[in-house]
Amino acid sequence: MLEGTSLTDFSPNEKVSRAMAAMLLYRMAGQPDVSEGNHFRDIPQGQWYADAVNWAAECGILQGVADGIFEPDSAVSREQLAECMYRFARHQEMNVESAEGVRSFSDEDEISSWAINAIRWASSNGLIQGDEQGRMQPKKGLTRAELAAVLMNWGQREAAESY
Repeated sequence: MLEGTSLTDFSPNEKVSRAMAAMLLYRMAGQPDVSEGNHFRDIPQGQWYADAVNWAAECGILQGVADGIFEPDSAVSREQLAECMYRFARHQEMNVESAEGVRSFSDEDEISSWAINAIRWASSNGLIQGDEQGRMQPKKGLTRAELAAVLMNWGQREAAESY
């Protein structure tokens, strides 16, 4: 699901961009066909992420930041990733009800209102966890290493549901 940033580097401490998040979800969906056209002025056709971004927009998984603007190189925050994963799960017709074990975080008041349900869902399903001090740090950018951990947790969640 995640490829290196070059032939020899994974770049675990690099921030995850909106384009990377779109590509990840697109790969998780099996890289479905995308309709012709472009949803955003700042996504040139032929870019490695163009189909992924357009697919995610068509499905309502990722939205632009302004009218016709996506900002593919902008960093994804922890709450934005939770929201994307939540929307992806709904798109895949998965159960997105929060389960038992919803963690409370010492910085819950910093979570955007639009992300609360997604954070609760992601937390209760073990996808995203807080730091050692019990904080979610919802506005903090996510690293590629942290994204890899979310993917691993996603895989464990899917494996548990299949039994």
